[in-house]
Amino acid sequence: RLQDARLHGTDDIILTGGRKTCELAAADLREMGCAALSWLQGDAEAWQSAGLSIVASPDEPADAERIDYLFFVHDRHTGNLEAARGYLEWELALAGQLDEQERGVFSPGF
Repeated sequence: RLQDARLHGTDDIILTGGRKTCELAAADLREMGCAALSWLQGDAEAWQSAGLSIVASPDEPADAERIDYLFFVHDRHTGNLEAARGYLEWELALAGQLDEQERGVFSPGF
């Protein structure tokens, strides 16, 4: 989460990932006062091949704080039928978590 990052306006920040995702992150970072932003295409191997160092932070944020990653279904697209079923169960259960206001505007289907 960007708001929890310990950033300073003078930090050089290199973003990697899809173009649109990086554009959105860059907009948020600029609002936080960060100006030295770069977008670097390629994966970790490409970075290392180019002589760049990589600092890993596998525990930051902690797994419990990673709200945008479903650990139990990460491999549902690689043939793991159990993970695919788990993902579908999770998706179907989301409707049951809606509050009264959300149910009022929720329209299942297309």
